[in-house]
Amino acid sequence: MKISCYSLGYLDGKSWRKRHAGQISSSTARRKVQEKWSRRARKLFGRNPVWLNLVRQGNRYAAGFRQGARIAFKLLPLPLRGTAAAVLHAPRQTSTLCHVLRQLRGLPLHQMVVVMHDATPAFFEKVRAQPDVLIVYSPEMQDPDGGRALGAKLTGTDTVLFVDAERPVKAAKLGRFLWAADSGLDAALNNVSAELGRFDQRPYDYRMAEFLNTSLRRTDLKANTMNMLPFALSRRALDSLGIAALMCPPKAHAAAILSGLKVGVGGRVPVRKRHKDSAAFIKTVLDYAEAWRHALSAAGIRLLYPDRYRNRQVIEEWVR
Repeated sequence: MKISCYSLGYLDGKSWRKRHAGQISSSTARRKVQEKWSRRARKLFGRNPVWLNLVRQGNRYAAGFRQGARIAFKLLPLPLRGTAAAVLHAPRQTSTLCHVLRQLRGLPLHQMVVVMHDATPAFFEKVRAQPDVLIVYSPEMQDPDGGRALGAKLTGTDTVLFVDAERPVKAAKLGRFLWAADSGLDAALNNVSAELGRFDQRPYDYRMAEFLNTSLRRTDLKANTMNMLPFALSRRALDSLGIAALMCPPKAHAAAILSGLKVGVGGRVPVRKRHKDSAAFIKTVLDYAEAWRHALSAAGIRLLYPDRYRNRQVIEEWVR
């Protein structure tokens, strides 16, 4: 008879409690659930499981484990082969940060790095009280991209998830990016293109993003770039690009494509509506200009597009 995932979790939790009586805690239970489910899920679902089913059964397994072990904890176990971390930049003191961390707490993360720019001592202590959070307090780090680059430098995991500190997103949606990067993608992007309308009615950053992808022969990516949170990078991508490249996400995006890294869609999270001002516009334009500067330098002035309309040899002979 086929046993349910809940029953498997219950039996594993009960056995674990019996072997470790008096030495259990919510943190050790989380680690054990992640370890056990990773092995069981690969056997149950193979290499290409359906994501929604994977989430559903993972939640059932965790619920059974909690019941069997008689201990409370929050976790969406994912069958990841490597380790994972999350990086956030908190540009100002905001109540949403703790809500974001609470959702991240539901994922099998080894570390959460928060780079803080501005916070009162009371708020700093409140964030520091969150489990498994490494706080980097850097008053001079006002740029969110620079803050996330700094945070990524402090991680040593196989996958790093970059998250918006001002917008809570359900753990299951964020977990999709970890799963995609762990399963083969070097850059798992947010699929913002699904919410786009006509090209002439799109925000300027979406239009520049789509034009960048088109010029790099990745029309399949549409307007999806590393400039749209959340996204996840593999350790291979981080080592190849270098941490400094993350300070200009469009440039890092172009470099990832040109260097042959596997870039694709990881999940879909609607983008938070941002306040449009001249400073944001200028920064976005300069960042994309830097991306094209890098692309032209790496791939030539025609970005690998052949010139089928001019006989340049005739000009060269005429000049000689």
